[in-house]
Amino acid sequence: MPDESAHRREWETIASLDPFWAVLSESDRKHGRWDRDEFFATGRVEVTARLSVAAKLGLPRTHLRALDFGCGLGRTTRALAEHFDSCVGLDISSTMLNQARELNEDVSNLDWIQADGSKPLPFEDEAFDLVYSSIALQHLPGTPAVVAALGEAARILRPGGLLCFQLPSALGLGRLQPRRTAYRALHALRIPETVLYDRLGLHPIRMLSMRRARVESILEQSGLRIRNADESRDPTWKFSSVVYYASAA
Repeated sequence: MPDESAHRREWETIASLDPFWAVLSESDRKHGRWDRDEFFATGRVEVTARLSVAAKLGLPRTHLRALDFGCGLGRTTRALAEHFDSCVGLDISSTMLNQARELNEDVSNLDWIQADGSKPLPFEDEAFDLVYSSIALQHLPGTPAVVAALGEAARILRPGGLLCFQLPSALGLGRLQPRRTAYRALHALRIPETVLYDRLGLHPIRMLSMRRARVESILEQSGLRIRNADESRDPTWKFSSVVYYASAA
């Protein structure tokens, strides 16, 4: 597995350079071009749609506490807080979390915790009605980290709770990741991060994918029941992604 400390440093770097784009990487929104309200509106639309699917499944049974795994600036955390008594945003980057606190200071039922999601999480068993993750697991530093994160999600999910997460099943052309490769090579030569990102258009963000059958096997081995899986495909990059809905017993 790649060095975990390097993984953390990379996210602190991109969170300092262009945090909104690091969370939602639309090509025309780089270099601070995201409007704050529009950015958070995308989270509300996404969460509303996914909780609508969940409601048809009768999940989660209660709406007391939710966890947003890999919350970044709180794009979806803020939206989840509208549906649960309390919500926790968890991220590996302290820089992201500091900005998330400022951006969401008007929401009273949010907490923010820094943790490495591939290690045991700082929560008791069966602590959450919902564990949610969007465009986050794909950035973990390897398949073992994803397996560990899903295992932790199963541990902290209450009976009748829902695990809802997105993960690419195939990256298509995205698997080449030339901008990340070039970034790491030039960064090793001590070229400043601002030059690499602002002038050369390079970044340290990694991407990974897992086949749907592999993910479903991990969920089942963790004691979860797969309730639904929605697959979509980006026509430009041939990027396939699945949103999984799994319930605790």
